[in-house]
Amino acid sequence: MKNKKIIIGISVVIILLVVMFVSFRSSDSLKVGKIDPVLYSSPWLWEKTVMNDDTIITPQKPDAFTLTFTKDGRFSGTTDCNGFMGSLSVGANNSLVFGQMASTLMFCENSQEAQFTNMISNVGSYMINEEGNLILLIQFDSGSIYFVKQ
Repeated sequence: MKNKKIIIGISVVIILLVVMFVSFRSSDSLKVGKIDPVLYSSPWLWEKTVMNDDTIITPQKPDAFTLTFTKDGRFSGTTDCNGFMGSLSVGANNSLVFGQMASTLMFCENSQEAQFTNMISNVGSYMINEEGNLILLIQFDSGSIYFVKQ
């Protein structure tokens, strides 16, 4: 039974890698504009999210949630459970839209992963504040996700 679970797990990882490779190769629908060098200068660490109703969400594991950008329009990150990656679209006026994400598939009880990746998926733009920290603005003025340089 244990060997069967290992084989299934390895098969799932291989399938995910193939799907990610194919989706990245065919991701022409996401147009990459000029990416601000500040975005990819270092990994970003999630500090908090402030929703428009003044709800504040903070990571239960402060060093677990990261986000990294590359010059070629890709992103990757970690949560308190899995790693994830994908493509992004950068446009005028600091618009930033995350494409479909792929991630590893570990299950972790009480993880904030779904909450975090859902927030990231709904980002519409970004800004860099006076302290040099990244703020991702959730669409429809729903809230702001704050990151500090790692």
